[in-house]
Amino acid sequence: DLLDKAMQLETSDRYAIRSYQLRKEAGQPDAVAPLVAFLNKRPLDGNMRAYLAQEFRRQGKIEQSIQQYQILLEQNSQNIVAINNLAWNFYLAGDDRAEEFARRAYEMDPDNGVVVDTLGWILTKKGELEDGVRLLRSAVNLSNSRPEIRYHLAAALAEKGNSEEAAAILTELLESGEKFQSQAAAQELLSSLRS
Repeated sequence: DLLDKAMQLETSDRYAIRSYQLRKEAGQPDAVAPLVAFLNKRPLDGNMRAYLAQEFRRQGKIEQSIQQYQILLEQNSQNIVAINNLAWNFYLAGDDRAEEFARRAYEMDPDNGVVVDTLGWILTKKGELEDGVRLLRSAVNLSNSRPEIRYHLAAALAEKGNSEEAAAILTELLESGEKFQSQAAAQELLSSLRS
């Protein structure tokens, strides 16, 4: 309540984010209300809109996340983060535009490991394993071996039939102790490769 009152006096991203975090921790259903209120007053704040889009995706509200990234692109058609994240959201939503946006981001920045990973993973899931694996190998190198991207490479290799290499990557990844989003899926894939 105090943060909401503070926001009425001063439109501050700091107050909006903290109010959101407290509401989220308390399990309130309208947790994003302070972020939305901030954007109603400052609709051109790209950082806050990107933050809201990310939070929607974390909550599994993919359509709402897509809407926020589309607004960001209307404001700046060259926003590569919005383009790449839209590609990922379209992939999650089963939308055919995923590859189009992933390729667009890749054309803009082919040396960005996260961007290369997005395109590589989307192609892998479409069954284009040669290109998918090639791009994912590149993404691992470009991203300093980020765990999630290494998992994507291992999964693509497993789909391609390179079980031994996939298992080696997964074993090293899981024994490293690094935390990553697909950790449970990586453990499950490793178990299936070993059985």
